[in-house]
Amino acid sequence: MRQRYFQIPFAFAGDQTPVENALQPSGVVSFNQGWTFDYQRDQSTDPLAKPIDRTEMNYIISVITDNLCQYQQNGFPEFITADNNGGTPYPYSQGAFVLWSASGNPPFSTFVSLVDNNTSTPGDVSRWKTFDATKSADGGIVPGFLDLLPFRVTDLPQGWYPATGVQYALNSLQGNALNNLPVSYKTDWRITISGSPQLINTPNLYHTDGRGLFLRPSNSVGTVIGDAIRNITGSLRLRGNDSVTSVMSSGGAFGVSSAWISDDRFTKQGGPQYASDILIDASRVAPTASENRPLHVGATPAIFLGV
Repeated sequence: MRQRYFQIPFAFAGDQTPVENALQPSGVVSFNQGWTFDYQRDQSTDPLAKPIDRTEMNYIISVITDNLCQYQQNGFPEFITADNNGGTPYPYSQGAFVLWSASGNPPFSTFVSLVDNNTSTPGDVSRWKTFDATKSADGGIVPGFLDLLPFRVTDLPQGWYPATGVQYALNSLQGNALNNLPVSYKTDWRITISGSPQLINTPNLYHTDGRGLFLRPSNSVGTVIGDAIRNITGSLRLRGNDSVTSVMSSGGAFGVSSAWISDDRFTKQGGPQYASDILIDASRVAPTASENRPLHVGATPAIFLGV
């Protein structure tokens, strides 16, 4: 390989003098200003001249090669603590990777930031996600993967987009990712190109009437199956003769009104008789609403595009 592998940081066992980050009023070397003009002065004639210190040089090169060694061995840097950053938490951007452990010492786990301006530690699961480095760089999720996420549409993690039929320009990163999905996938999930300029849509996990669709194992991928309920049954036991019929008992979804009502349509020996209303009400045997639905909790339908 053309690179130099820093198996051992420079001056690992040598003597070192730490160099401060902040600018030093005395003019000595710092990471903020580097070697000042004093180091350029003629040491034989100028009393302000400063020599380049060997132990400070050891420290500077050691710090650089130690960090390069970390990248070469792990691929990701360690988490920047507030102490590392002059007492201020570092604001990580969405998608940033870090190595972190609660103790601050190995072994480390790999985390990815879920939000921008992330100043929390990776122990905060609402802002950091454990990254499984044994899987591929995308975490094992392939473009086109559909899922329900516990985030609002405006807070979806990097690479995820609303699966609500939203349209993107065909020549955008999202549009290119959608268009590169398999033809069968685009057909099954009704991903089409339309308009001028050309737009392409994500799958839509909402029905045309606005109801959210549930994902269920099926051989008919992407096909919307109409809603239905299980059959509701009931029974009535009637008693009667040639002129009078009455309800002896009812069960299931059937009921009988509690009061007899006068009805001139039923007559016996020329006078009005009484009858009961026979009722059917599914709420007698099952919870009811304006739609058929299982017990559920809301989430955002999303598609992973990886861009």
